[in-house]
Amino acid sequence: MDTLERYRTCIQTLLERQGQYKTQDDEVENALFFDPVRDRYQLMRVGWRGLDRVYHTVSRMDEVWKIPLNPRQSFYLGKPLWRRCLPL
Repeated sequence: MDTLERYRTCIQTLLERQGQYKTQDDEVENALFFDPVRDRYQLMRVGWRGLDRVYHTVSRMDEVWKIPLNPRQSFYLGKPLWRRCLPL
């Protein structure tokens, strides 16, 4: 598998796992948006809380592989993202 495809799969898997967590309100749900053509990925919470509209971005990733990262840094608690998704 191409490295870029591995990154895309990793990001989608990470957001899908985050999207499995239930929200506190029954009327608010998680919504996943994947655009692999433009390499944009987003997890949102949308719905209603009483009469108020809920429209909240939980996580958004745009072309993250173009940003040079120190592999020792972790943006995720536990194992670093690069160790969790990309087997070495």
